[in-house]
Amino acid sequence: MPSLLAVDDRARADVRTLLGRAGRFGETSVRLTAHGDVVLVTVPLTVSSGLLDAGPTILGMRAVRMRDAAEFDAVVPADAVMDALGEGADLDVPAAATLPAWASLSAPRTGWQPLGDVAADDVRLGASAAAARVERELPASPGDAVVRKVRRSVWSQGLDGHPLTLGHCAALEGLGFLGTDRVAVTGVGAWTRASTRLGDVLVR
Repeated sequence: MPSLLAVDDRARADVRTLLGRAGRFGETSVRLTAHGDVVLVTVPLTVSSGLLDAGPTILGMRAVRMRDAAEFDAVVPADAVMDALGEGADLDVPAAATLPAWASLSAPRTGWQPLGDVAADDVRLGASAAAARVERELPASPGDAVVRKVRRSVWSQGLDGHPLTLGHCAALEGLGFLGTDRVAVTGVGAWTRASTRLGDVLVR
């Protein structure tokens, strides 16, 4: 019997909004990881393509409460989730299969150390600066590969005076995770996480 992603109307709208925003960055899949009555929705904004790729991997995450408890871990097309939830239906989650490279990069669950916090307005300024730099560096009529390369170059740069990258800022703003509260920043190994009550952005 397949597992079901079963959420109420409010959570359904939240997930669809998140996936719609993530789709603007060009990624088309979503990882759904459920333990009990909470599902972790993970979307890639940009991912490393190999050893010669020095750019960051950036993941957006949001925990969503489900109506019923379940156990699953799968990567599914984002449009399939959007369609099912848009119709008010539960989503049949396929049995676990081999995860794509980006989904295999699981951040540690423990060992995170506080690195400080950043005002939401400073993060918004960082996101605006990142967008402006990308716009300036893009040639006329760029293809998807060029846009991706320029974004990754800009997003790898640090936010002056803060323990965040411009990629954190672009993701927090682009995914709608910024509110008015300060953004908490933690780190472990090569990972840095920016957290708000609306979601988390992890960069490696």
